[in-house]
Amino acid sequence: MTKKTAGLLVLACCMILAGCAQRSVYVGGPCEYADVAGKAVITAVGAPDPDEANCADKPRVVLFDFTPDDKRARNRFPNWGETGQRLTVAGGKNPPLEWLKANGVRLGAELICIRREILKGTCTPVIYDFPALDMTAAAKACR
Repeated sequence: MTKKTAGLLVLACCMILAGCAQRSVYVGGPCEYADVAGKAVITAVGAPDPDEANCADKPRVVLFDFTPDDKRARNRFPNWGETGQRLTVAGGKNPPLEWLKANGVRLGAELICIRREILKGTCTPVIYDFPALDMTAAAKACR
């Protein structure tokens, strides 16, 4: 290999690496979601495993089943499921008992719920939102 060929090879490698360095993979938002209105029925409230992500003050695992208001609404992510979903606060933690009591979240309670299904982006595919629950207060109560 000549010096000229080796120099061109080094230059080509540098150009390829520079192109790779400029290219970025965007993970997260901005994301777009489609909302499916419905109801969540609380199916279980219990003590969590201490190794889970828990709020500090008497955390509870809260499970719910989601039912869309429009029975024709199809779940775009059937593997995600509509039953046995977990209600979490403060970035995925099991909520504190006092906050649950203050918000009427108990076994058998029916709450307004919105299933948000991703249309664009690389965010969480399905998010359940509870418009009547004060999630800011939940995060503060979580500590």
